[in-house]
Amino acid sequence: MKKACLVITGFLILLIVISVIFAVFQKNVPMGDKVAVVRIEGPIMDSKSATDEIKGYLKDPSIKALVLRVD
Repeated sequence: MKKACLVITGFLILLIVISVIFAVFQKNVPMGDKVAVVRIEGPIMDSKSATDEIKGYLKDPSIKALVLRVD
């Protein structure tokens, strides 16, 4: 009985580890056209980080739209 519990627990832990690894690397898997979201929050004192992020998205041919969220 203990051995069966250990096997099931080991299998579940392995499944969780594989799921976490897949989730981390999922953003690098090409899945077709994408929509980029740029969030700008708080007072806008410097636009360099937002413009750098937008320019980075412009270089990616899989991104077909850009959503700019200003709060």
